[in-house]
Amino acid sequence: NHFMHLNKTRVPGSKESIEVQNYITNHFQTLDEATDGGIPWEVELDNFQENGYNFTNLVFSKDPVYSTNTDKSTKYIVIAAHYDSLIQPKGFIGAIDSAVSCGILLDLAESISQSIDDIFQDFAYDMNIGIKFVFFDGEEAIERWSPEDSIYGARHLFSKWKGQSIINQIELFLLLDLLGAPDVNYVPSYFSATHDNYNDLSLLENKLIHFFPSLFDTSQSTSQSYQNKFLAPPAENFKRENNGFIEDDHIPFWKAGVPVLHLIPDVFPKQWHTIDDDFNHVDLQAIQRWNMLLTAYILEYL
Repeated sequence: NHFMHLNKTRVPGSKESIEVQNYITNHFQTLDEATDGGIPWEVELDNFQENGYNFTNLVFSKDPVYSTNTDKSTKYIVIAAHYDSLIQPKGFIGAIDSAVSCGILLDLAESISQSIDDIFQDFAYDMNIGIKFVFFDGEEAIERWSPEDSIYGARHLFSKWKGQSIINQIELFLLLDLLGAPDVNYVPSYFSATHDNYNDLSLLENKLIHFFPSLFDTSQSTSQSYQNKFLAPPAENFKRENNGFIEDDHIPFWKAGVPVLHLIPDVFPKQWHTIDDDFNHVDLQAIQRWNMLLTAYILEYL
C-alpha cells in the first residue's frame, strides 16, 4: 500500500516530493487517530535551502510519559532512511534506493505504535528512552557525490540537533538503505560500537527463521552469504568483513560518536542508480522479512 504512494520521482522540492512528504505525515496522523488516548507523534518539519534546492527532513517522535527526566527522554533510538531520489536518470524511481526502506519505516511505526504507547504510559516502567523516525531529504548528490554535494538533510539535521544537544541523547542511530533487492540483502556488521546490537538482531533473525520457516525459507536462494540469512551469525568479537567505507546519511552522526547500526548491503544491487531501480525489481518476501525482523528488534530494544 505504501509503495503505491512512493512509486514516483522524489527530487527535492518537487511536486512529487511534497506529495510524498504529505503522505508520510498523514500516515503518522492516522496512527494517532487509531490509538485514541495514546501518546501523539510529535511532528518536526526541518525545512531549509541549499545549492538552489528546497529540502525537508521529516521527524516523528514519541517520548515516555513517566520519564523521571524533566527534559523528556534522556536517550533516543533514531530509525532513519532517505526518501529523496536521484535527479538523473530522468524518471528514476529509486525503489531500493530508498523508497522500500521508507515503506519499512512506515510499516514499523504502524506495527509498534500501540505497543510503545502501552510501554511508555505504564506506571510500572521508569522509561528514559524515546523513539524518533527520521525521513531524510537530499541524500543523493545533485551533480556529483562529494562531501558538499550529498547528504544535505543529514548534515542539516545534525547541525540543528547538535545546537539543541539532541545528538548527545541518541543511544542508537539505525539507518536503512538499499534494502529489498531480489538478490542482495546480506548486511555485515560495520561498526564495533554497535556490534552487540548487530548480534542481537542476528539472534532475532535465527528465532524468526525457526518460528516462521516459510517466510524465512533459506533453501531457494542463489546467494551463498550464510544460507541467505540477512545477517552474519552472532560473533563475540567484532571483525570487519571488508575494508570499504559506505558513505551515507550516518556520516555526521558517526563522526560525532553516535552509535550507528547501518543496515545496508556491502554489495550494492545491480539496479543501483539505474532506471531499473523500480518496484518491478524488488523482493516482497525480503521486505516482509525486514519488516518482521525490525519490528521484533525495536520492541525488544524498548
